[in-house]
Amino acid sequence: MVIREISGIENGFFERVDGTSEWYYSHVSSKSFCDLYEAEEIVSDGYTFVGMSCALIHYPDGKVFKPFEIRENIYVEKPVFLDGNIYFLEVDFDKKIMSLIYIDSEELISGDFDEDKSIEDIKHVEAEISLSEVEDCYNLMLKIAPVMITRGGNDGYFEIIYPEKKRYNIDVREGFDFRNGDDMYFASWDENPEYEDFIVVRDYESGEVKSVEKGSIFRMPNGEMWKI
Repeated sequence: MVIREISGIENGFFERVDGTSEWYYSHVSSKSFCDLYEAEEIVSDGYTFVGMSCALIHYPDGKVFKPFEIRENIYVEKPVFLDGNIYFLEVDFDKKIMSLIYIDSEELISGDFDEDKSIEDIKHVEAEISLSEVEDCYNLMLKIAPVMITRGGNDGYFEIIYPEKKRYNIDVREGFDFRNGDDMYFASWDENPEYEDFIVVRDYESGEVKSVEKGSIFRMPNGEMWKI
């Protein structure tokens, strides 16, 4: 067994970026990990949030990239991958803005960065949206495909914030997985009396349920959907 030590990341763990098997991410902070909603609460309570950034690890060479600096009151959520681009959701609590930012993965892996060229030069802002568009940051995250800013507040509804606004009433046990054309795939569960998983498919335009079946479904890095 080969054990490779990845340098450049401290006090973190890494997970696969949704949509690819080539990139992994790790949240990076000067203090212990917290999620986006917890960071929002810290700022709302009048304290300064130390900041949460996100590093990328490329497979198979293990190269580490840090597209974002750790900055106070700014949280960078986990990325997603689509059509060769790596997308990030950056939330700035001071400016009260959420930004959808993307990086061309080929430019990143082949980039020769020095004093004249940095990762900042290949970062692009696709959209900036006021935080007033959402009730709070609970389960605010990116999903695919296409790339969407979504919020699942665990309060009986699901929201799409970008690229267009939609809101569906859903069961409190449903959680959004991914979109495939006009089909929105949600995972659900029941315990009556034994635990069971369900796949709920809703219509993108109306949010109405199109089908419910037992099982689980996963979107694989090559775009295929594997169902069990």
